[in-house]
Amino acid sequence: MYNILEFLGKQKFVDSRLAIESGKEKPRELSFKHTFETDSSTVMKFKVFDSTQDLRPDDWSNIVCVFTVGATWQFTNWHWPSPKAVFENCTY
Repeated sequence: MYNILEFLGKQKFVDSRLAIESGKEKPRELSFKHTFETDSSTVMKFKVFDSTQDLRPDDWSNIVCVFTVGATWQFTNWHWPSPKAVFENCTY
């Protein structure tokens, strides 16, 4: 969450340790807009959540990406029963 806006919004990698070491508070939710290069009139707004606990029921059908290190415990309290089901349901 510390570097996600730079990574997804600006396509730039920034080491998250810099923000952590500076004492910056970790956000629970962020949003950004993306304009597609192929069609500059198409602008989409994306929300990034740190925890599935912050998702509303309608949010589950709008997931377009999942970042994880792959530990099974990370999928606790998800809408779907297993990591496999998560990735089957979060693809467009």
